[in-house]
Amino acid sequence: MYRDHDTFFIDPADRDRTVAAEPAAYPADPRIDVKVIPDAGHDLALQRNGKRTTKYIDGRLAREL
Repeated sequence: MYRDHDTFFIDPADRDRTVAAEPAAYPADPRIDVKVIPDAGHDLALQRNGKRTTKYIDGRLAREL
């Protein structure tokens, strides 16, 4: 289902606060980066923009690994 927000995990009104708090969930990683994928819901690969999202993730992994 195409959605603007993933209300399964967060209230869209709390998005900015949730994104800002996310790095604290990964204290062992000194280079944590959080990216909000516009127009995506819970399952990124199954969204209509899944190919674009997968391309971003693959590029990020290629740069980091």
